[in-house]
Amino acid sequence: MASLIRPATHDDLAALMELFQQLDDLHSRELPQVFREATTSARSVADLQGLLADPAVALMVAELDHLIVGLVHVKEVMLPGSTCFLPARYAQVRDLVVHADHRHLGLGAALMAEAERWAASRGIGEIRLMVWEFAGSALPFYDSLGYSTLNRTMVKQLESK
Repeated sequence: MASLIRPATHDDLAALMELFQQLDDLHSRELPQVFREATTSARSVADLQGLLADPAVALMVAELDHLIVGLVHVKEVMLPGSTCFLPARYAQVRDLVVHADHRHLGLGAALMAEAERWAASRGIGEIRLMVWEFAGSALPFYDSLGYSTLNRTMVKQLESK
């Protein structure tokens, strides 16, 4: 099985839509109080074309035997300082997905390594990502890649009157 990590192109739109659909289905199934049910693709062709055209975004795919089976979406973020926070510039992994039939082959790690290379090539010294609590199996994966927890968002549902 020959694998390749490369930048996504317009020719990949159908495969990208399918992978994003898998990701969106998972999120809406696990957190229906947060995510809309993805009855059709939540990401339009225009959305994906916008990502491909954005100079602050990298969208890379994993190919396995000429079939696109994974993607990583990473974005450069620049935040101004405030009274409490220093200005920040970092890369943010917005999405990572490997097709369910092709997991545990090292493709997720290869996609993350490519996202890190992209960020470093832009002079960015830090990469961040957010993991939803339901994705507990992702935590050991990210730990193994050297990621650590920066903060935690907690929530409590209230009874409304």
